[in-house]
Amino acid sequence: SKSKYQATGLKGYFQRHPKVKSATLGAGVGAGVGAVTGLISGKGTMRGAAIGAGTGVGVGLVRSSKTLDSHPVIKDTATGTLLGAGLGMAASRGHGKGKKIAAATAVGAALGIGTGLLKDKF
Repeated sequence: SKSKYQATGLKGYFQRHPKVKSATLGAGVGAGVGAVTGLISGKGTMRGAAIGAGTGVGVGLVRSSKTLDSHPVIKDTATGTLLGAGLGMAASRGHGKGKKIAAATAVGAALGIGTGLLKDKF
């Protein structure tokens, strides 16, 4: 039985496609955070925004995953890893061996798993 009030337009599209909504919102937030990170680090605002948008899409999809809903610690770890990698890439040029990016990714993963474990306990 269908409702007589069907959502149309952009709102209706996002109601029918929740993954697109999550990816779009993640890209918007990520672009803002990446732009600020690029501005602060002096590596370029547009470069940081582009990296942040890509990272935000990934984080949005991880956070909206129904599969990962039953594994909250893994979900938080994946989110932290993606955030650390995105911030590391936006704040460094990435020349050489990528030690700064790897370090930021490791810190993000550690924070993610710590958050997941603490949320699980409390």
